[in-house]
Amino acid sequence: MCFLFGYNGVFLRLLNIKIIKNIIKSEFSSKVTGKLHRKNRKFWIEYRHILKARWEYPQRREKKGRENSMRLKQRTWFRRTIAAVLVAGMTVATGMFTLAAPGNGGKTAGASDWKEIAAVDFSGLESLDNLKDGWVVSGGSGTAELVEAGESAEGKALKLTRSSDGAVTQLVRSALGIDKSNCSYVSIETRLKLGTEKGNKQWSIPYIKDKNGKVAYTVFVSDDANQWSQYKTHVNGTNNQAAGTAVPGTWQTVRMDINLEKNTFRVSVDGSYVLYDENARSAADSLDTIQFYADSWNRGTVYIQSVKVMGQQEHKAGTTYYVSSEGNDEAAGTSENTAWKTLGRVNREHFIPGDRILFRCGDEWENETLFPQGSGSADEKIVLGSYGEGAMPKISTNGKAADAVCLYNQEYWEICGLDISNTVEGFSQLSGDGNGDGTPPETNNADRNAADGKLLGEYRGIHIAGRDVASLKGYHLHDLLIHDVTGVVSWIGDTGLKDAGIVNNAGLDGSKRTGGILIECLKPSGNQPTQFSDIVIEDSEFINNSFCGITVKQWNGEGSQYSNNPGWANRNRAGGAPDYYDANWYPHSNIIIQDNYINQGASAYACNGIYLTSSKDSVIQRNVLEHIGTCGIELYFADNVAVQYNEISDVVKKGGGADDNAIDPDWRVTNSLIQYNYIHDAGEGFLLCGVHFNSGVIRYNLVQDCGRSYVHYSMGSGYFQIYNNIFYRSKDGNGTNNFDPWGGGSAAYFNNVFYDGKGQGFNFSGGSNFAYDNNAYYGTAPTSKDKNPILLTDDPFEGDAPSLNRKGNFKTGVLLEANGLRPRVDSPLIAAGVDRDPNGYSIDDGLKSKGSKFNFTSLDKADTNYLGDCINIGRMDYPTFEKTDAEATFDSPKTQTVADQNAPTIGMFELSLAPDAVILRGTVTDGLNPVTGAVVEVTSGDKTVEAVTNKSGVYSIVQGLAPGVATITVKCEKEDITDTITLEGGKVNQHDVTVPMADMPGSFENVLIEENFEEQ
Repeated sequence: MCFLFGYNGVFLRLLNIKIIKNIIKSEFSSKVTGKLHRKNRKFWIEYRHILKARWEYPQRREKKGRENSMRLKQRTWFRRTIAAVLVAGMTVATGMFTLAAPGNGGKTAGASDWKEIAAVDFSGLESLDNLKDGWVVSGGSGTAELVEAGESAEGKALKLTRSSDGAVTQLVRSALGIDKSNCSYVSIETRLKLGTEKGNKQWSIPYIKDKNGKVAYTVFVSDDANQWSQYKTHVNGTNNQAAGTAVPGTWQTVRMDINLEKNTFRVSVDGSYVLYDENARSAADSLDTIQFYADSWNRGTVYIQSVKVMGQQEHKAGTTYYVSSEGNDEAAGTSENTAWKTLGRVNREHFIPGDRILFRCGDEWENETLFPQGSGSADEKIVLGSYGEGAMPKISTNGKAADAVCLYNQEYWEICGLDISNTVEGFSQLSGDGNGDGTPPETNNADRNAADGKLLGEYRGIHIAGRDVASLKGYHLHDLLIHDVTGVVSWIGDTGLKDAGIVNNAGLDGSKRTGGILIECLKPSGNQPTQFSDIVIEDSEFINNSFCGITVKQWNGEGSQYSNNPGWANRNRAGGAPDYYDANWYPHSNIIIQDNYINQGASAYACNGIYLTSSKDSVIQRNVLEHIGTCGIELYFADNVAVQYNEISDVVKKGGGADDNAIDPDWRVTNSLIQYNYIHDAGEGFLLCGVHFNSGVIRYNLVQDCGRSYVHYSMGSGYFQIYNNIFYRSKDGNGTNNFDPWGGGSAAYFNNVFYDGKGQGFNFSGGSNFAYDNNAYYGTAPTSKDKNPILLTDDPFEGDAPSLNRKGNFKTGVLLEANGLRPRVDSPLIAAGVDRDPNGYSIDDGLKSKGSKFNFTSLDKADTNYLGDCINIGRMDYPTFEKTDAEATFDSPKTQTVADQNAPTIGMFELSLAPDAVILRGTVTDGLNPVTGAVVEVTSGDKTVEAVTNKSGVYSIVQGLAPGVATITVKCEKEDITDTITLEGGKVNQHDVTVPMADMPGSFENVLIEENFEEQ
């Protein structure tokens, strides 16, 4: 492979695209780009083009055979596709690429050109006579005068006062000449101040008319409790809608961005957006007049310092734009030397597929929302990223706007390499040493205080929203630091708390809308649901964000969470198992949340780690979550979601919530696949809170030292299979012995290990709907419901569970290694599992085809087609990591073994029997009932081994037998039964015995009824 770089461009000599792909894949794997990137917290731009050749992201590794053992599908995502062709020059650095500025230092082909259509600036004027550029001022029945701008503004300003009826008071500019044929996008920016008088009426600031005199777009203030408090606008006719907060007596910048192609507009006030992508008051192909005015009964004073009207035709080719705190908004923006300066300049631009907006490392932009316009395409996303060396560029909104970064009805965006925060001034519960620098906390604060609570608001880091369109696709968010977002905590129902910062009864749509990333659908104007898909959130840090780190929501509608108005979120009309089909449910899909680090420890209001609602065919994997409040990973109204390979620890009650669990498949969550997770130090391991219904499979998880319970139910009509997990209570840990309190629904436990290192024993629920069979117990008596408990007198494992002091972080990723819990080679756990649950349903129900209780076929299909072939739908055990001197991370070599189809090993790890190992199991019955306490003797070679049947009539012999012919004798009351069997090595041999039914006693006496019949 040969790279030839020119000063003004990039020249590539590609001898073989396939060879290059393989070289890039091996040389720049996660071992290099991922770990170096994490360690140094530097960012390099990925740009996925090699001339015209492309390959899809993610790049999936080839499937390997799933015989007895296989190499684990490691990170099947080719997480960083290396840049090879750039519109500008490139330099090569060790382990990463960095961008270089174009050699010409000027505009590149396709760069946008905004033209000034009309402008007026009163700050430097001496009088209002003979205004240039066609602007006209008239006092009418009021006054128009040039005055000193006053505090926080230099120079002069136009003061327009309206105090009586009569002729119009106005600033107007006609003959703008804006037409869709010559201008696709228009930006109107006004620097103004509203008067503070009481009793004000409406002022138009401005109204914009087409060439026929029809009002197309508006911004105005009107009487509101005797003082202006809101900017407003007309949408879809004359419907009034809020457009931003008005602060009389304070200079504000109000900007209207108009899209003539779509007849939509948005409004920002001081860089904060409340109204966006709304339909015009009246559709128009032209804009001819802009008018700031009051007439008739309108009253009040408005100060205007400047107005600028800009227009742009859409550029035709993808372009790289640079933004620097030392830049110039009047420059081209297409090189480092001509960089733009402000977020406002970025927000004015309408971007197209292939555009990249890069912010200089080490710089910071404050107090405004980054809200660029436009959409990419499936082939070419629009990129928000960074360039240069040093700390990631910061977008620090400081509670001055609801969102630090926002997209609305826009798709195919990539956001990466940014430090994003939205911390309201005065809030004290911050990351680092209280300075809010994003350093992960080391403890978990749950102590609220009124002073901090009063400061919380509707704040977010990244907000991606949509409505009134059928679908929105293609979001890749990665390599971000999102921290210290001080959002209010809003609950669906009533917590009973009246504390500051806690909002009760917010409902489905109003609740849980704050934090690091929020992807949601807003209230529609009609009956069109919007569904998001193809979302990847990865390789990022989420530190101390309230309410949640990552949230995905669908719009539900008016009324309670049970309502159908429209009810697109809540699955209220769902049918029965296994699909729970609801024609009125409009879920999001193909969502991947992986390889992130989430720490909520500093703030008592920073709760959930991940909250995924109204979604299907998605995966949450390889995330480290620690110091969490309420819930680590919560699913709501979801179907066919895999939660796997996550490490979750230290979950406590926070923000008024009642829960403290690691993983919660909550309301109406079905076909959830929860596997390979390491949960420790949480209040509760799993909360199965479907209320009406939920279903899923929970397998191959290590749940260690939970403080309240290991499983908590409230499932309604749901059904869970819970198998091949280890529930582990350490000898020196703080885990409870309370296993599974309360709740409805049905759950089947089998092939699990219940291990109590303290030897005090677990307390199991007495609920009759929770069935047990073939579980192993060490240090605890079995639950009375277990049909075939396996009592362990010796520790069955090679070693111990992981130390609770060992936790993963952003640098290491998940630390899942639990090799100490592999069964010893002589363990009675090996091949002792069953292939059906206690209720008779197959262990493979619904995994590869539609089953009775489950149906994972859509998740399997999504995994193959989109998710990256990363989900083991079929049964495969917990990963075994190769031991080295270093800590085993997820990138360490590891294996996972396919589980035996008929006799899997009990616990998390699958072990094959030695070729000469012989296990014999069977059931002794009298033809109708199991025989308890029967002695079973087996003579194999010169040895006789004895076993006793349990209450289910089951016997098991795991040692002392040899391959070959053996004699089995069952000793019972009436007569001994002897048979000859052939034992095979390397397998579990099954031999059932039927013995004669015991004789009935010759006579017996029993009182059937005893009653005295006396006359009353």
